[in-house]
Amino acid sequence: MIELMTKELKLLKYLQSPNVLDSIKGKPLKVLKAIDDFNARSSQHYMIVGPAKGKFIVEEIQRTKPKILIELGCFVGYSAVKWGHELSTIGGRYYGFEFSEDYADITRQVIEIAGLSSISTILVGAASERLPEFAKHHKPADFIFIDHEKSLYVPDFRVMESVGLIGESTTIVADNIIRPGAPEYHQYVNLDSNERETYNNSHENISGSSYKGKSTNLYTSQLIPVGQDAIEITKCLSV
Repeated sequence: MIELMTKELKLLKYLQSPNVLDSIKGKPLKVLKAIDDFNARSSQHYMIVGPAKGKFIVEEIQRTKPKILIELGCFVGYSAVKWGHELSTIGGRYYGFEFSEDYADITRQVIEIAGLSSISTILVGAASERLPEFAKHHKPADFIFIDHEKSLYVPDFRVMESVGLIGESTTIVADNIIRPGAPEYHQYVNLDSNERETYNNSHENISGSSYKGKSTNLYTSQLIPVGQDAIEITKCLSV
């Protein structure tokens, strides 16, 4: 009997097929192109950041030259490879937080194909549980990419504020602001300090009631439309 595969495993098996693997192994940009090509041919769309949005984010990485980049939500490892390729040229490290063990395993294998395992670490479990421990040894982060469950964008942002992962000059990029949409996040990062304090005092954090957020952080934020969606690029000016 033929084993049924999820679409994510189908992508991994495609990358691992001998005729494809031989031409992409150890070559991050070719891994990305192979995923883009597979996605374009697939009847099932893969929710990856893709080339158009990726271009804006890569430019931010090149400008800021982060030594520590963390990502919330790895899915199949496309963005891990995209950011990892840039980090490999500047001596940076990639840390991916992924709730699903299955997605984490796929991401690790895709990273290995790209030859980026030595600078990449995947942490499995709820971001709200892993971030505080991570922050004890790696704070603040220089660059944060948020692309996990949309309802957790603000709660986990507040966790990162509370544990000091967002510091002066940290850049935070969030995907899918319009589609499927993260309006509360867009509102939150554009609040002034007084408004954020009011919000944090009146909204218990579902990612942990003790992680209220840090209203004294000063941000500047820009919504950048890309196709039918948008990314939000937020910079912390002071803490």
